[in-house]
Amino acid sequence: MSQLIQKVVPVIIRSFDNRQELLLFKHPKAGVQLVKGTVEEDETNEEATMRELFEESGINDAAILYKIGQKDYPSINQSWHFYLVKSSQSLPNKWEHFADEEEGLNFSFFWQDIDIKILTPWPEIFDDARNYIKERLQ
Repeated sequence: MSQLIQKVVPVIIRSFDNRQELLLFKHPKAGVQLVKGTVEEDETNEEATMRELFEESGINDAAILYKIGQKDYPSINQSWHFYLVKSSQSLPNKWEHFADEEEGLNFSFFWQDIDIKILTPWPEIFDDARNYIKERLQ
């Protein structure tokens, strides 16, 4: 069996009205997603986490608080490393980011209650990841 592709998932959570909200975005071609990307050669997971966060969201003032955990998805040949990340500034309720690194696409960011399953186009693997994040943060 080949080695799993290493992916990082920068997780940003905010507390709002006595609930936890998870930062998500709508990809114009692939539906609602978590920020996630591949660890490049000669790059640490932590470096990849911050690079992917910046490339996909434009957030460049964040810091990793700690690693939430790692979950393997052999069915897609990937291992996801989850990192809790905090921005040094208050993030808006919604924003758009033009992602140069992602085929020049506009990503629409928003907050979603972590307890509520996404009902729009949302790959099942992301729901599994949402549940994993929720369990690990409790």
